[in-house]
Amino acid sequence: MWLRLLLVLAFGVSVARVAAAETPPPSFFEGRSVEELRVLASDPKNDGLLRRAAATRLVVVLTDAGQFDAADAAGRSFGQLIDHRAVDRAHAARRRSRVHTVALAGLGVVLGVGLLSLVAGRRRLPETLRPLARMAPVMAVFLIHVALVGGYLAAGYENGDAAPFVLFAALMVPLLVMFRAWSAVGSTDGAARGGRAAAAVVATVCMAFLLVEHINPAYLGSFGL
Repeated sequence: MWLRLLLVLAFGVSVARVAAAETPPPSFFEGRSVEELRVLASDPKNDGLLRRAAATRLVVVLTDAGQFDAADAAGRSFGQLIDHRAVDRAHAARRRSRVHTVALAGLGVVLGVGLLSLVAGRRRLPETLRPLARMAPVMAVFLIHVALVGGYLAAGYENGDAAPFVLFAALMVPLLVMFRAWSAVGSTDGAARGGRAAAAVVATVCMAFLLVEHINPAYLGSFGL
C-alpha cells in the first residue's frame, strides 16, 4: 500500500515538473502584440501549454487595455484553453470600470451642487467660520482615528497597506469643510437637510472607491470588482 502511494506521489511530482518546464516564462510574452499572441494561441502546431499561456496572456493584455469586449470575445474563442482566472479578472475589470464611471459622476455632481450652493450663499459664508471652528476638534479626532487606527489595523495583515486610510482621512478634510459650510448657508428645511446628508454619503462612498481603486484595485476583489 505504501509502495503504491509513493509511486503515485512520485508520478505526480514528475508530471508537475514536466509541466513547469514546458510552460513558457512570462518574459517570453513581453513586448508581443495582441495579434502575435492570437497567432500563438491559434496555431495547432504549438505546444498545448504554450497555446494556453498565450491565450491567457491575450485576455490579460486586452483587459489591461480596457478592451473588454475583445477580451470577452477572446475568452469565448479559445474556450477551455484559457485560465478561467483571467476571464474572471476581465469580468471584474469591466464591472470596476462601470463603477468607476458612476463614482466619478456621483462625486462630480455632489461637488458641483455643493459649490454652486456656496456661491449662491456667499454673503453668508463669513457666518460659517464660527460653526467650523466649533466642529474642528470633532473633525480632527475623527480623521486621526480613521488614519491611525484604520491604518494600524490594515498594516497588521499580511500585504496590508495603511495608505488608503491615511489618504482617505486627508481627502475628507476639504469634503467635511464644504459640507459644514453648505449646511450653514443652506436651507434648514427637513428635505434640504436630508438631501445634504444623502449627498455626503454618496460623496464619501464614491471618493473611497476611487481612492482604493487608484492605490490597489486588488482590495476591491472581495466586492467582485
